[in-house]
Amino acid sequence: LSEPSLPKIVGTLGSKCYRTSDCYGISECRGLGNTHEKVCVCPMFSPREHHSVAVQHRFKINDDSSVFAEDVIYVVGGFINVKHAFCSNRSCGPSDGYRLAIDDAWMSSDGRNWFQFKPAFSLLFVGRGGHTSLIVRPSYQLGNVSKIDGSDRLLILGGEALNPYELNTTYLNDVWEVALPTEPCCVPSDGCTDESRIHNESCLPSATDWEVITHNSEWPARAFHTSVYEPSSSSNQFLHRIYLMGGKNATRDFSDVWTWNLANDAKWQCDFCSDDAGIEEKHLAPTSDQKVAKRSATDAYLCIDSPLSWMKKF
Repeated sequence: LSEPSLPKIVGTLGSKCYRTSDCYGISECRGLGNTHEKVCVCPMFSPREHHSVAVQHRFKINDDSSVFAEDVIYVVGGFINVKHAFCSNRSCGPSDGYRLAIDDAWMSSDGRNWFQFKPAFSLLFVGRGGHTSLIVRPSYQLGNVSKIDGSDRLLILGGEALNPYELNTTYLNDVWEVALPTEPCCVPSDGCTDESRIHNESCLPSATDWEVITHNSEWPARAFHTSVYEPSSSSNQFLHRIYLMGGKNATRDFSDVWTWNLANDAKWQCDFCSDDAGIEEKHLAPTSDQKVAKRSATDAYLCIDSPLSWMKKF
């Protein structure tokens, strides 16, 4: 991201800088690790795959009862390709690079300007890819009015961790949470006019406020699964629930469905499991009026024309 006419090879004059004005576009001149060298870097997350993305809806009620709302995007982890290491004034290492699971976290309110609220390699949260992230907003019902109770939370579930030194893969079944502020970062009524930038630290999640809920959930460790948050409503008895579905590990593909009630300390429950999962079978039993198919011990599912109302816990 330096001047386009200069080469882009890391460790050469094309990427080194002395000040931000030496860099091209929105890139910034930043220090290179523990060295005195500086390079032009893009102020956003690095190219990656199998990261997780979650969107939080923030709002503030102004003194005149008007509401200002802002959506914030969160990007967590993923796999990056490390191609070079720095050796004095030159770059070294294999030209094709190696795969690395990253553990950083970024946020943006416009998709263009990004802020890193958790640095990489902090030894707090294991780098991973193929995980899922959810925004959970606690609330409760008072008569016909829904009230907010507590701050929003970013939940991170499972995934796949890589160790490039030992060349092994670890599948995870942990659950992490990060407390999130609920007010927008830039509120015009407070004097903020540039909504593209992060203007105050009070709107940022803490880099150290990462807490593990469990290192070992009831569902088997996996990656590339899907998770969905079901907010409380009258149709679900005002429960907050998370559904985790499918995924894979080194030995199998999963076709199960797990639920977790956030309102108490309940454990994860398997609502829809295959026989060989090592868990008590709880999926729907075939009846004359329920079209449920089961092909083998490793495959249990609803038919395409089955009502979604049948896919629930019994």
